[in-house]
Amino acid sequence: MTDTEPKILEEEKEEVVDDKEMEEHKEDATEQPEETEDDSNSDFEDYSLTEKRNNLIDGDYIVQVHIIEGRDLKGRGWNDLSDPVISVECMNQKQSTEIKKNCINAVWDSVLFFEFKDLDCQQINEGKCIISAYDANNFTRNVLIGLYEFDLSTIYFNNKYHEIYKQWIGLYDVSD
Repeated sequence: MTDTEPKILEEEKEEVVDDKEMEEHKEDATEQPEETEDDSNSDFEDYSLTEKRNNLIDGDYIVQVHIIEGRDLKGRGWNDLSDPVISVECMNQKQSTEIKKNCINAVWDSVLFFEFKDLDCQQINEGKCIISAYDANNFTRNVLIGLYEFDLSTIYFNNKYHEIYKQWIGLYDVSD
């Protein structure tokens, strides 16, 4: 990744949990002493990816996407600035942040929730999440600045809390 690629900060960016697990996560946070980063995933990482995928259960899931900010977004307007907006598509559901006017660095701090009922484990294993940054236009179609795509199972099996936390992602401009 070069310094000129646009980036989006994602804190608690993608969190895939079922309702029971969310309650367990809250209990864990209040009852257990603070873990160090080294041992927080030790039990979770003992299983292979195949074993983890086989342990998924059918049910209701919530995907939480927290879009915090974007930096060095490519200017697409006549003044080399953009009116950036972030669109998130998660398993065919779409949501967007608000539009920021005339900037290449924007702060949204938006939390988007995607609720899924009665999913089978295969749907989670095959599910995708696409984060796209656009230059919003009033009169013409929005212009793509860049996007990032990943599998939901990648996030679900990332660690025991099923999240990417305080990590920048680089957007790719597929039109160049």
